[in-house]
Amino acid sequence: MRMSIGQALGIKTAGDRLRAAERAAARATARRVRKQEREKIEARDAKMAEYFRSKGIPEEIISGGLALK
Repeated sequence: MRMSIGQALGIKTAGDRLRAAERAAARATARRVRKQEREKIEARDAKMAEYFRSKGIPEEIISGGLALK
């Protein structure tokens, strides 16, 4: 494959900067999605724990049950 003079000298091109920005945006989106999923799970766990407490289930059993999933 042929190299351009800019590639041989290690000069960043507009395309290189664009691809780097796209990769950074994709990573940021993935992090945001993971954070949202984690928050959903934590909210669901909090609701489950609240329900179990209302039924009089001991805290040790609730925390152990939530840890198993």
